[in-house]
Amino acid sequence: MTSAMGYVVFQSVASNLGTRPGCPPRARDENLLPDVYLLDRTTGCVTRISGSPAREWWTPSVAPAISGSGKIVAFSSSQPISEDDVTTDFDLFVYIRTESRTAPAGRTLSVPASDR
Repeated sequence: MTSAMGYVVFQSVASNLGTRPGCPPRARDENLLPDVYLLDRTTGCVTRISGSPAREWWTPSVAPAISGSGKIVAFSSSQPISEDDVTTDFDLFVYIRTESRTAPAGRTLSVPASDR
């Protein structure tokens, strides 16, 4: 939970999260694996941040942590980070809330100090 308690991150295997009317549409969760979600306590919207808006990852995503400002979430996933990544090792991913973007930690854009 952020220091201002506006956002909460968590992992879940539930398949019915992120489907509330009025919230951004997301791909249906069908993998029965742990995914990482962000709850906006103001709007009540739950967003799956492991994966993309168009499709889910077919690998587990776990151990989310959120910055005090609520603008950055880090989590682990065994999602391949490139075509050359053929191992099932877990890698660190970062979600930048202000950009609604998830990327491997080493490949994210520079995050301005104001967004940390």
